[in-house]
Amino acid sequence: MTTRWRVQERPCPLCGCAESRLYREGNFTLESGTADMSGAFSCTNVEHGRHFPIRRCDSCQFVYCSPCPTSDSLEGLYSSVVDPTYVQFEDARRVAVREVIRRLPISSGRLLEVGCYTGIFLEEAQRAGFECYGIEPSRAAVDLCVERGLRVAQGFVDHPLPWDVKFDLVVMWDVLEHLHDPLNAVRSIRELVAPGGEFHFTMVRIDCMFARILGRRWPWFMPMHLLYFERHSLETMLRQAGFGDYSIGNNFHYSQVRYLEKKLKGMPFPLSVAGHLLSLLPNLTVRVSLGDTVYVRAKPLRN
Repeated sequence: MTTRWRVQERPCPLCGCAESRLYREGNFTLESGTADMSGAFSCTNVEHGRHFPIRRCDSCQFVYCSPCPTSDSLEGLYSSVVDPTYVQFEDARRVAVREVIRRLPISSGRLLEVGCYTGIFLEEAQRAGFECYGIEPSRAAVDLCVERGLRVAQGFVDHPLPWDVKFDLVVMWDVLEHLHDPLNAVRSIRELVAPGGEFHFTMVRIDCMFARILGRRWPWFMPMHLLYFERHSLETMLRQAGFGDYSIGNNFHYSQVRYLEKKLKGMPFPLSVAGHLLSLLPNLTVRVSLGDTVYVRAKPLRN
């Protein structure tokens, strides 16, 4: 869709340093104004290999995009996202969700999902015994959640939430790399975690063998990814946000072959070739883990 947005340079979103050096030249640089952003910020988009200029902070070495859309522009873009392909392939996502829920450290209590999209995780967690809440920017996705009988509000976690409660578990799946101000968001999440509660999230990482081998062809260089975490920057963010006890491990996804085929065909060579080869296979549900996403479990420090 056509959306009014603004692009501007920014300092490091982790430490505030204004000095940085170019890490990777951008190929998705747009001037402020009105641009056709149809699909570029949806979950299942195929804008692989396109990205804003990526820089490395001279002080803390964090890797981030600048210039990039402003915070207000991102809120407008994400509130307008409609993604029918995501709904089409929900079944495979439910397989992964059920396995994640089985591995959670608790089996009941208040749970908040940040960026819940169409509510698949919340539905399954509710069936498993949790009291579920969700926050999601997409108006269309929130409407679908409400139709499914879920307690979901439209908005962002660093804005006031409509519920005056603390949560035993806050989860955020593949959201962090999309945020304009990750430190503020994670600090906001810390304030929502009840005593004894935990924060679990997944995110892409750039310091992995898969990313090093593919270089500029790494598929997670995308317009919607504004942050590229390495282990040291992830740990810095957690400590600064008030999380002192955490573990970081590899993550996995479940996906249907037809969805993988669609995504891979939109990626740079040689991944596009793999997409064409997948067209020869039946539409099975498969487990995928390439080492470029992590699962983080964190507990807040308490004063």
